[in-house]
Amino acid sequence: MAQSDLSLQKLIDGLAGMTHCDYLRYKEEHGKAQYDAECGDASTDIESILSRNAPGTKQIATYVSEQILFTFSIISNNYLSIQLTDTGDANANERRNRTNTHRTNRIATLSFVSMSSLPAWLISLASVEHPYTSQQEGFIALLSLLYVHSRQVREFERLKSDPLTKLLSREAIQRKIDAQATDADMLLCLIHCNDFQLINRKFGQSKGDEVLQEISLILGQHTRADDILSRFGGALFGVAAHSDDIEDGYLLASKLKTALEANPYLNSAIRLTFNFGVGIYSQHDAEHDNASPSSIIMNRSEKALRAAQSDESTSIMLWEIGKFDHDEQDFDYLGGIFSADNVSNYRNMLLLWDISSIIADEYEFEKLIFNVIQRLASTFEFEFAGLISPKQPDNNVFLSSNDIADISQVNALESNAQALLHTLSEKSLSEQQVMEHIENEMCFLVLPMGINHDVSFFMYGNTQQFSLSRDTNQLFAGFARQIGKALRRNQLEDALNKNLAQQNAKLVEEVETLKTGLKSSTLIYQSDAMQQLMIQAQRAARTDTTVLITGESGTGKERLIHAVHSLGPRASAPLIIVDCGSIPETLIESELFGHAKGAFTGAQHEKTGKIKAADGGTIVLDEIGELPLSMQPKLLRFVQEKYITPIGSTKQLAVNVKIVAVTNRNLETEVEAGRFRRDLFYRLNVITLHNIPLRDRVDDLPLLCQHFITQFSKRFDTPKKYIQSDTLSHMRQYTWPGNIRELENKLMQAFLLSQTDEITLEDLRLDAQHNMQSVALAIRSSTNTSESGRAISAQHTPPPEIAASPEDNQIESKLPNNTIVPITDSAESWLQTFSNAIQALVIEVNQSHAHYHLNIGEQIELYLFRECELVYKTNKEIATRLQLPISTARRKVNKALSAKLKVTLPASWTPVASLLDTLITSDIVVKEPLAAIKCVLVDKVLQENTCNMTRAAAQIGVSEPTLYKLKRQQ
Repeated sequence: MAQSDLSLQKLIDGLAGMTHCDYLRYKEEHGKAQYDAECGDASTDIESILSRNAPGTKQIATYVSEQILFTFSIISNNYLSIQLTDTGDANANERRNRTNTHRTNRIATLSFVSMSSLPAWLISLASVEHPYTSQQEGFIALLSLLYVHSRQVREFERLKSDPLTKLLSREAIQRKIDAQATDADMLLCLIHCNDFQLINRKFGQSKGDEVLQEISLILGQHTRADDILSRFGGALFGVAAHSDDIEDGYLLASKLKTALEANPYLNSAIRLTFNFGVGIYSQHDAEHDNASPSSIIMNRSEKALRAAQSDESTSIMLWEIGKFDHDEQDFDYLGGIFSADNVSNYRNMLLLWDISSIIADEYEFEKLIFNVIQRLASTFEFEFAGLISPKQPDNNVFLSSNDIADISQVNALESNAQALLHTLSEKSLSEQQVMEHIENEMCFLVLPMGINHDVSFFMYGNTQQFSLSRDTNQLFAGFARQIGKALRRNQLEDALNKNLAQQNAKLVEEVETLKTGLKSSTLIYQSDAMQQLMIQAQRAARTDTTVLITGESGTGKERLIHAVHSLGPRASAPLIIVDCGSIPETLIESELFGHAKGAFTGAQHEKTGKIKAADGGTIVLDEIGELPLSMQPKLLRFVQEKYITPIGSTKQLAVNVKIVAVTNRNLETEVEAGRFRRDLFYRLNVITLHNIPLRDRVDDLPLLCQHFITQFSKRFDTPKKYIQSDTLSHMRQYTWPGNIRELENKLMQAFLLSQTDEITLEDLRLDAQHNMQSVALAIRSSTNTSESGRAISAQHTPPPEIAASPEDNQIESKLPNNTIVPITDSAESWLQTFSNAIQALVIEVNQSHAHYHLNIGEQIELYLFRECELVYKTNKEIATRLQLPISTARRKVNKALSAKLKVTLPASWTPVASLLDTLITSDIVVKEPLAAIKCVLVDKVLQENTCNMTRAAAQIGVSEPTLYKLKRQQ
């Protein structure tokens, strides 16, 4: 109990002794304070006596003295009530006044109760027939003294209250809690307004004050009359109430949260959120803890509030025994900032909330450190503060507490104290301890900012003004750690922003490329047929009519898609391409239309379909001929109505898109065969653009060749090459069954294999490739089935140097280590050419998102053994040709034949495949070809992936430990 309350209690006790009453109660009307004095039987309940004697007032008299009106009411012979009312009239000195006015300013009531009867002189105060005796006059004087002292106590409380909100100060609410918690359980609800600093910065401090006043009014409107309200400082408020149940605190916090967050502050200019921490104090706590009730309950409420602030799932946290023990270490630095000095405690509390708000709200670190130092400077008289880094002096920050940009002062600090600060900082960082040093009447305080930083926070000032204590050191240490977290946050954000900027620049470049339309998807042509096609494409692009693009594989249908999109009014809107042939039948509906949350097992989130994602733009249904028949009616409904219904949803979504369907199949034939719906075909076949095969546009060959050769020259960083005129004539006669894609691959192969700056017919290998295809068709049409059921697709006699033995066990003895195979000049040339081709393949794979995860080693092995199985009759011949044991050859052939991987290979794969064909069918002999191929692959992959060993291992098709082993063997 505070000293002022103790003095009031002594006066009450004195009055009880003077009147010889058994019970005396003094109760204030507005301050809600109550004082009891008991002189009788402690087992008797005064409340029952007061309530029993309450009815019926026998006699009333009034008396005015020293601006106070005393009203005496005799309830019974053993019950006298005296009401004290402030008259506000300094000249009022009437002895007796029988009027019952002045009741509006009643300040207190005294109740005198006796178990027998009250003294006659006390009862006679209510009589007006004779003058007061000296004893009665003394009693009246004592009542006046009680009134004056009570008024002084309340005035003191008013002065100690918050001047802005008129709520009690932290010290005042502590005093009231300590007074009332002696015989009743209490709860305390702390309320913190989030992001309040933003209000001051955005609207100004005056508006911030208006918000605080609004908050205080709302708290008053939604709390009980006997609740105790307080503003601790900043945007931190508290409500104390009588309760023995923590759940009452939750109900109180919930009611206040609803009222506070629903209020339109500053005429609806802002909406605020709040966090609540509730603690409780019971009578049992006094038996186990020597601390004051206010200290106990405030400590518990603060822990709950901090937990609520750090937990995004809730804004209300209730204190429980042991609940926050695991958080003690995180908030341990707060434990020592409170001391027996209430003024210092209040100051530290304000600092704690203000600086915590600055750190939480300010994301620009330079402004954050400036604001923190200026806030500290408003409380502590230091000269300079800032950051100091022994390892990176350029990162040092020196700020004056007076915000004075005086270069001479800063230079003086650097010349006289910087060396000492560096020394203290090094020691502080190595030991992770607070370093305090006094020299020449100057106090240096250096604090570490965390184990992940090489920067310290320092403060520097004259010892006469800047004095330190344990609680302030611990407070500063906590601030330094929080600043360190903010610095780490800033560093991570800088790294993230840098990474995002790089990615954004790359994406912007890609987007700009896409926006250029025809420039990015250039259709190279000069033939009349292509000119007519582009005129049709321009007309189709200008309308929202459905477009059907047909054509053979490799004719460049995707570039025609981009042309149709870019030439139309939807060029700036999304272009979404869906490959209907690559999506499983069970997923195609979800991919196109999307699904609602919970629509099926695993649908944990709502998904937007590709059609909805293309809203306002163009949806491309690639390989429409491979769309499952069960899905075609649903697609037909969308094409007709332009509405979709996601899976699991009953809501129809309107979609405004241009539909482009693409196929390399003859849809009319598919309709006749029953594999494609006739009505859907007619809906799609409104405007048809048939992409022309290359054999029908040979006039475009010169332009196409020049385009691809220019690309290859830039990609492989080699001089530009040229095509001979007679070679171009032969190319015009070629049928180009693979169209543009085959032309690109043949030119890349020739570009890489050509030894001069001219590409010849031999480099293209058109005739040879055509002959090989014809021979392969002829052989496969006349193959017989072997005893094992495997088709014999070609006849081949191994080179005499490694001719197969007729017996399997003899073949087993011809292992690579036991076989001497000559390496001829042609083998060395093949290896060199193969190495160049592999390098080109690795470069393209690394640069292509579509082929980024390609396992090159696996693809080479599968291709090699599949082709060997076609060319050679038995596993003996394969084993002999590749210099392997028969069991190994058999195992690898079976693996290649059983593999069902559907992989799209890059264009640079064609030269690699051609060289593997050469290795299989020609007389070139390479020692241990599989080992030689892997050696080349490892060398080129490591050359292009110098840092990422995980990616390199994935491309080669081995584990990382195996890769390191191969690297050591290189």
